Amino acid sequence: MGTLVIDHDLCIGCGLCEIACAYDAIDVLIKARVDNTLCTDCNVCPDYCPTDAITLTAAPRRAPTLPATAHYDAVVIGSGLGGSCSAALLAHRGYKTLLLERSATVGGRFSSLRHKNVMTPTGGSLVGMGGPLEQVWREVGAPFDVAPFATSAYWVKEKGWLNPGSGGGQFRRAVMEMAGDEEATNKVMSAMKEVLVSGQYPDGSMLDWLLSLTDNKGIEQMYRAVTAAAFGPEDVPAADFFALLAAAAGRGMGLARRGQLHLLRELADVVDDHGGAVWTRCSASAITTDGNRATGVVVERDGQTCNVTADLIVSNAGPHQTVKLLGSEHIDSAFRSELDAQVTSMSSISVHLISDRTLLGDIPGAVYTAIGARRIAMIFDSSQTADWAREGKHLTEIYPLTATDPSVPVDWEAQIEEIKLDLDDMCPGWREDAEMRVITLQSEYPGLRAWPGKGASVETPISNLFLVGDGVQSVGYAGGAAAASSAQRAVAAIDERFSPRS
Repeated sequence: MGTLVIDHDLCIGCGLCEIACAYDAIDVLIKARVDNTLCTDCNVCPDYCPTDAITLTAAPRRAPTLPATAHYDAVVIGSGLGGSCSAALLAHRGYKTLLLERSATVGGRFSSLRHKNVMTPTGGSLVGMGGPLEQVWREVGAPFDVAPFATSAYWVKEKGWLNPGSGGGQFRRAVMEMAGDEEATNKVMSAMKEVLVSGQYPDGSMLDWLLSLTDNKGIEQMYRAVTAAAFGPEDVPAADFFALLAAAAGRGMGLARRGQLHLLRELADVVDDHGGAVWTRCSASAITTDGNRATGVVVERDGQTCNVTADLIVSNAGPHQTVKLLGSEHIDSAFRSELDAQVTSMSSISVHLISDRTLLGDIPGAVYTAIGARRIAMIFDSSQTADWAREGKHLTEIYPLTATDPSVPVDWEAQIEEIKLDLDDMCPGWREDAEMRVITLQSEYPGLRAWPGKGASVETPISNLFLVGDGVQSVGYAGGAAAASSAQRAVAAIDERFSPRS
């Protein structure tokens, strides 16, 4: 038997190793802890560690042999949403495509792992209906197996649950309930409709626009809560806020019925079915170049190396990591300065509660926005929408409000304590009835790679190297939708100047 060792200087407490472990050998709250008496040397957890903080001192598994060299029309680095969408779109359009993923399965921060028959997301889980994600799946002919939420309800501090009912007008009814002022509600809703119809988005932030119309605190609370649920912070550029409303109007949100991993595998199948390949447990150690063009990717897996040549490269590794892979000497200083100014990751936390009862009472299993809470921005019972837990079990997901200043280190213990206090108010008895799992999203595994209104360009100074993912600017979209949108734009740019050769 080997020994599992956790380097706490490298560990970011993301919790993926705990979810991946089928033997309860790892426990994570702020940092990972291991019980080697329970470890079976399966060697799965190192595959899911985004910072290489886990070492197993046992004989390495025999990995499939990599070829010494290979050639593809396109290489896509990273199988998160941006990478998987790009690879599927390219393959569908005739490019022989190689999709690389360092973990054992595809999906990155938009995947899922089943632990003790409960499906647990590796990051975000919400899927926007009708937007860029669904558009990609429809275009490539992949099944888009997503269950929509039926309604939205709200929790209001000192008032309890507010359920505006189903059908059209839910948001207006909720705003009216919070405002207690029909005139103020009508003024704000009319102004919002005018902006959406005209497509002329105001300058400044969402709150700048709102507070120029009303000083009603109930309305302000509602808009802050909805913004936090969609983006993380309570305030974002007004253009992003309204563009998101325009894109999402009437479409709603949902969950992948069988988990995000199955949804992403449908895109991986498109790559395979069109003559490409998906290599998991493979890391890109370098992007090679002959000057102004990228020539390929050096791929490593368990001590093996493969030099892959390609006509074009799409990177979902994150803008800054892509520069490291390429070598900063190959990127001009102006572009590096732009990345430094535009791409700062957003740290956040994802919390899951597993229980034998629904923690939300008779509130319908939809999306819940918390108003006036300490930390919770969104809470919903996943198992009432998608079959993610075995019979009799419930999985409750929590999306907390993020920090507002990226330069201030996050106090994870304080955030977790605030979440627990919110749950005391919202879900009485949860401490006795639920098991809590926490995923911290930071560093190389962030909540978002760029803040709303920020982000890198799809194109780089290297003519055949493109960036995708949630670190790429996409007005009106955040998270998974932003990643899918970046893939659409990258592939559109590729189609303008390249064509498949294989």
